[in-house]
Amino acid sequence: MIGIPKYNINESRILGVNGDWSHESYRIKDLHNKGYKGDGIKVAVLDTGIDLNHLCFQEALDDGRIIANISDRYSTFHDGHGHGSWCASRYIGTNNVIGFCPNCILYSYKVMNDNGSGSLDDVFKYGHKALDEGVKIISISLGWNGEKGNKDLVDLVNRANSLNACIVAAAGNDFGNGLDLPALEDGVLSVGSHDVENKRSEFSDIGIDLELYGPGDGVLGAWKDGRVLSVSGTSMAAPSVGAFICLVYDYVMNKYGKFDYEILKKITKCH
Repeated sequence: MIGIPKYNINESRILGVNGDWSHESYRIKDLHNKGYKGDGIKVAVLDTGIDLNHLCFQEALDDGRIIANISDRYSTFHDGHGHGSWCASRYIGTNNVIGFCPNCILYSYKVMNDNGSGSLDDVFKYGHKALDEGVKIISISLGWNGEKGNKDLVDLVNRANSLNACIVAAAGNDFGNGLDLPALEDGVLSVGSHDVENKRSEFSDIGIDLELYGPGDGVLGAWKDGRVLSVSGTSMAAPSVGAFICLVYDYVMNKYGKFDYEILKKITKCH
């Protein structure tokens, strides 16, 4: 069984504005002004689905740049939880939530139910389906306990890297030393959370397998029922990093001739 890492909704900061500290910290507006918006890059979010009625997705929907998919076990791709919509908005949001790479093509795969749990088999199945569609960044803000070496996960990771694609995953929010899977697995870009002062968020998991940190502490995103919420968790940091990487995909391919885990470690100065 898989599930969403514990996270925190900052209820005192329920807002409806089109930016937050992470945009300024990562100079997202400057990158957009220079034409870096993730044009045409395919990304996938494996999560609780997506609220296609949300204002922030309407421009991408009108352009045909959101493709919603469901596991065979669900009857609708609609996000009755909110978590999946938040992660999707970090990539492709416009209007009242500005994503980091708003011109990308987003594939939303509902692999978890509205309670935030699901089947591990769906992660592998729809991870491969995303690669079949030509997705270059697979964003996974869910986790499970275990050790490295699960054959199905290793096969998915190796296939992604062979196709100039990567998997970005949330480290976990257990306040402790040791990462959740799939972030723990070799070849997955594992992401912890930092705050507005660039300090590690106290909830973020750590460990020798953690590659880098992303903005995940009190950051704005879409939620179900048209809401915009400030949420904290490595679940927020992972799509932040994935969306930032999307902005430089073409640059990396042109400079290095490939786009995989080892190259990403190099350009992000991971150790």
